[in-house]
Amino acid sequence: MIIDKWHAPIREAFERTMFAATELQLVTTSPRIFIERAELRISQGGPDKRWLGGTTNTQNGVSPVVYASTCARYTDKAAYLEFLAPGGNAHTYRKQVWAEAAQIAATGAWPHVEYYRICRDPDIGMFTSDDPLDHINAAMCHEVAHAVQHWEKHYQWGKSHGTDWSPHGTFWRETYRALRNELFNPWRNVEQLAANEEK
Repeated sequence: MIIDKWHAPIREAFERTMFAATELQLVTTSPRIFIERAELRISQGGPDKRWLGGTTNTQNGVSPVVYASTCARYTDKAAYLEFLAPGGNAHTYRKQVWAEAAQIAATGAWPHVEYYRICRDPDIGMFTSDDPLDHINAAMCHEVAHAVQHWEKHYQWGKSHGTDWSPHGTFWRETYRALRNELFNPWRNVEQLAANEEK
């Protein structure tokens, strides 16, 4: 059996991001159990294959889980740009953010798509990069933020009045922001500055 070359980088990103979620005290309910029960499930799929983060019920109780894939959106620039090109499958989504991503792709840049209401956020919004690891790491921050959100909601529901538990609401955004700012944004900004200085 040939193990997909992206399995190891995805798993490394998962472990690093889950650990960061506890070190940054984003997980306030049983962080040790959160880490012990954390699951990563990797599949294969085309450019439209989605990653998902949340929790699942197991024999041991609730477990945080990330469903990732070796999809071309994060691992194959050429395949993803083809997906975003005129006539490509992305156009069936009919969403503004996909139209913007298609415009970026038309320039030859590889966009990391985010939801429309956060796509221009300087910390958690869209960016372009030719490095698949940038896309994998940012996507993992996004999905682990969902896992934290679902975990905390499960244990804190009814105790934390006024918390916005909606899928991409305030709690999730701030969790995602903390993870991106810790694990991804500073490193990427340094790399980008170096690349610009070489031009």
